[in-house]
Amino acid sequence: MRAQALRLLVTLWPSVFLAAEASAERLPIRTYDAGDGLSHDRIKRIVRDQRGFLWFCTPDELSRFDGYRFKNYGPDAGLPHSQNDLVVTRDGTYWIATNGSGVATLRQLGAGAANRAGTSDSKFSVHPGPSPRADRVNVLLEDRARRLWAGTDGGLFELERGKETVAFRRVPLTALTRADNAIQ
Repeated sequence: MRAQALRLLVTLWPSVFLAAEASAERLPIRTYDAGDGLSHDRIKRIVRDQRGFLWFCTPDELSRFDGYRFKNYGPDAGLPHSQNDLVVTRDGTYWIATNGSGVATLRQLGAGAANRAGTSDSKFSVHPGPSPRADRVNVLLEDRARRLWAGTDGGLFELERGKETVAFRRVPLTALTRADNAIQ
């Protein structure tokens, strides 16, 4: 009896495999570009936020994709220069690394405030670095201690966040000496 069951399983297994392969569906893949509303065809960074939106940092503008259409943020919305990176910190603040204006933050306003002001539903605040080289921010990172770091053309900075201001505090990077690198 056991031998018959094993023989039946060996006989049926290829059929099951072929049936599963035949019924497998290919997932739809769609390519999006500037013709679909993306602000530029060159993407520097893609970030998914807590609400499920995809954000695209491009040389022109910052694009947000909701699964159906793009909304672009650029100079008209108060976001200068191209964007190199974006990080959403644990407190929900959107930090954007710009290529010449330091960092920018995006603050979502309530619908009532947007309607009363007659403006868009978001506002950018720009926080320049201490020098032109530090204004070219390449990468942002929030660490486990909720410190925000900015890698710039002018070095590494910790961003000290005040209620309305952001201060760039330079982190000195010292070269390792040969003794530091020695294997003990």
